Amino acid sequence: MLGTLIRFLVVLLVSLAFWVLANLVLGTQEPWDSPYYLRFYLLALGLCATFGYFFEERPMLWAVIVVFAQLPVMGLSTGRLIAPLMVIGILLLMIQSLPAILIAIAASIARKRQPRI
Repeated sequence: MLGTLIRFLVVLLVSLAFWVLANLVLGTQEPWDSPYYLRFYLLALGLCATFGYFFEERPMLWAVIVVFAQLPVMGLSTGRLIAPLMVIGILLLMIQSLPAILIAIAASIARKRQPRI
């Protein structure tokens, strides 16, 4: 239980830092407003694969955390934690979570099938 909590905190903190960095580099309040957002989304998918590989239990959870960490970062950068279009944003994040979940699961399966030395 404690191990899962520590993993949760690691994934959450790394994900928040990742999206804060994305906001700073992209120069927008909401990362998906930038034409270069796809590059950061692909890096986020790589982050999902990394967490799925090293934290092989609950890969779906890690992927959802990585993608949804955009929400509080955007809320803080815009100064509006509750915005009129938040429901649409949450739906978009749910859709973006699907490939992230698949990639994290694939990385977890690859780790489990790898021979232990």
